[in-house]
Amino acid sequence: MLPIDDEEVERLEIVHLLHKFLFGNLYLSPLEQQLHQGIRVLEVACGPAWWSKEMAGLYPNSEFIGIDDTMFPIQNPPLNFHTKKIDYTKDWPFQNDSFDFVVQREARFQHTSSTWDKVIEESIRVVKPGGHIEFLEGSNEMNDIGPNLSMWVMRLTVSMQSRELLGKLGVDLEAMFKKHDDKVNLVDSSHRSSPVGWLGRAGDLMTEVFERLIDSVKPRICDDWNITPAKYDTWTRLLIPEAREFKSWVNFYNVCLTKK
Repeated sequence: MLPIDDEEVERLEIVHLLHKFLFGNLYLSPLEQQLHQGIRVLEVACGPAWWSKEMAGLYPNSEFIGIDDTMFPIQNPPLNFHTKKIDYTKDWPFQNDSFDFVVQREARFQHTSSTWDKVIEESIRVVKPGGHIEFLEGSNEMNDIGPNLSMWVMRLTVSMQSRELLGKLGVDLEAMFKKHDDKVNLVDSSHRSSPVGWLGRAGDLMTEVFERLIDSVKPRICDDWNITPAKYDTWTRLLIPEAREFKSWVNFYNVCLTKK
């Protein structure tokens, strides 16, 4: 759905900065002391690995592994971080109970509906008993929106559905793990709201994320809805001003669990 290019690398860096600003930290699981002492951490769907690279720099005694099915070029990786290409539809190449912390952040544009169950099952399998799992996701659902933004969100959501992608996934994260409550305990489920185009730093970051997303999905939406690129540009130029006018906002959802 999204390209693998320099622009997407930059967009994902801004997404990383937005998450950190909204949640006030790089993670919510109670692992500060263990990370300093040294543990094994797995980032699922790592992309260009902005999260893992920053974490590896902060916690040099811990080992960080990033996995993905398509690898972005990663510049200047820390010595305690490395990546592995995998197939999400198959068992991951790790032993049972081999990680202390499994993390995934923003994968709704990547995993298909059929892949999500496998991702959750494998995350539970590879984490140690008592170890932590933390997933963070956004959602296509936007609140207090005008007619142009409403139309754009609808078209994006339908285009994602045609590719078996779950656009409204964030709000369902807790329920997806609840199916495995014989194996995991829910520790925390929370969300943070971000304005789009208004109200300070969060609004500025979200605006840049949104503007870049509009550009990233342009080829897909134009093809799916028979819209010319020029018409798309004219139409989408209205979206950010409209979001400011209506004071639109979105939610990001985070779940923290431990393995029984």
